[in-house]
Amino acid sequence: MLFFWLGYEYLFEQQTALYRDVNAALFGIVVSIFTNFLLNDRWTWGDRRKGHKVLWLWRLAKYYAVAGVGASLQLLTLVALLTLALDERAFWEVVFANLVGIGFATISNYVLMHFWSFRHVRQDDS
Repeated sequence: MLFFWLGYEYLFEQQTALYRDVNAALFGIVVSIFTNFLLNDRWTWGDRRKGHKVLWLWRLAKYYAVAGVGASLQLLTLVALLTLALDERAFWEVVFANLVGIGFATISNYVLMHFWSFRHVRQDDS
């Protein structure tokens, strides 16, 4: 949300409303994907056996694929909610729409990452 706000208030402030909203959300998403991968790899699924270090790059690639699904879901939710709003919308409406999108993306990301990106590696796979 910090990077969303920075994009909204400073980087994309001269753009028209929907472009500003979407670009601010994209900025927040892009910044968060890699840091979220590092946190998830070490903390959320840190207890899982993950195999050789080479598999770290494979987990990262799978994470980006899943995060892309979540990012698309977040952006589609944002756009859908904002197209229902009036042309002159308040900042809190944009924040609310972004938070709802983040909520849907979080659920989708967790389920896909739990069963695919950070799955347990069998003993013979490592």
